[in-house]
Amino acid sequence: MDAVHRNEHGHHYRRMPRRQRVVVYTVCTALWASGMVWLLLDLFFRRRGEFGWAPHPLQSPILLLHGVLAILSLYVLGWVSSHHSLRWWPVGRRRLSGGAFLAVTLLLTVTGFALFFLIDDAWQRAAKLIHEIAGVLITLMALEHWLMGRRAGIFVGQRHRHHHAASKHIHGRRTGAALEGTANPRRHNN
Repeated sequence: MDAVHRNEHGHHYRRMPRRQRVVVYTVCTALWASGMVWLLLDLFFRRRGEFGWAPHPLQSPILLLHGVLAILSLYVLGWVSSHHSLRWWPVGRRRLSGGAFLAVTLLLTVTGFALFFLIDDAWQRAAKLIHEIAGVLITLMALEHWLMGRRAGIFVGQRHRHHHAASKHIHGRRTGAALEGTANPRRHNN
């Protein structure tokens, strides 16, 4: 069940359930950390081998872990989208940052699969560069989206209650909760 809180303006808002937050933050942090460690090893810890530059010995297992976490993160993205994104998109809160975050996530997904499947060196280099830049960028975007939500207190004010009531009316389920903030059409004011 979602925890209901009040922000500093007195508006109600719902936080993502604690268990869901822990899963989302754990998977995303592990994915980010494995990507950053791999990138640091690739940029700064390559070794001069018998046939030229050789990757650090830990790069392969870290890359495998990163790939497994990436697939798991796609599941988490679907889970969050079905609960968090679909709840807040109609309200109109932080659509730009959420939409941009989703677009960069899709770019990371495409370039990640491209790195796995492409064999041409030029395409590999291009996909790697895009993936690395997008990986750093999405970190900043995730922090911005999260901090803006914390600061704004993801409120469920009059605007959300009105949308919620209208949604219930459209789907034919007018209940007492759906009437909150709306006029009762059966009541006549004489």
